[in-house]
Amino acid sequence: MPPVLDNLIPVEQEAQTNDGRWYSLRILPYRTMDNSIAGVVVSFVDINRVKAALQYASSVVDAIREPLLVLDEKLRVISGNRAFYRTFNVKAEDTEGQLVFELGRHQWEIMELRKILQEILEEGSAFEGYRVEHDFPGIGRRVMLLNARRIVDDKGTTRNILLAMEDITGRSGLEPFSQKKDAQKSVSQSGGAQS
Repeated sequence: MPPVLDNLIPVEQEAQTNDGRWYSLRILPYRTMDNSIAGVVVSFVDINRVKAALQYASSVVDAIREPLLVLDEKLRVISGNRAFYRTFNVKAEDTEGQLVFELGRHQWEIMELRKILQEILEEGSAFEGYRVEHDFPGIGRRVMLLNARRIVDDKGTTRNILLAMEDITGRSGLEPFSQKKDAQKSVSQSGGAQS
């Protein structure tokens, strides 16, 4: 607590009790009516259910065989599943926090992909079957089909994207890229992207 009193910067962190429960701990400077600091205010918010739900979701995502990325509203990688890190021979610490377009040697820097990911964030649309052919560092030439959709919370405020990848190298006769604007309307486009 002394650092809060010294620098007047609030502290927020997660804390786990000896019995395994999780809390969000907040320490704030306490200001009086005459704007002097008279101590700190400490609050604990029970986040045990949230932590359990996140652990459950993480376990489900890690069990999926196809590579997955979760992107934030700025298209930075929040997390990936084990299949992503294994498929692309990368580490979480080298991937998380990076723009998806900067991963590897900018292999995902595809203008059309950037455009449709932005549309997902702005309009809540989704796409399935976006084809990417690329020589990926460490794994060679691959053909990937991408699917993406916006992840929303119960208030509709979360602006994250779940991006799934399927390696279809060597397969033929697959449907072309299509972008789904919403549940009622579907727009099909031919083609895909090569980089």
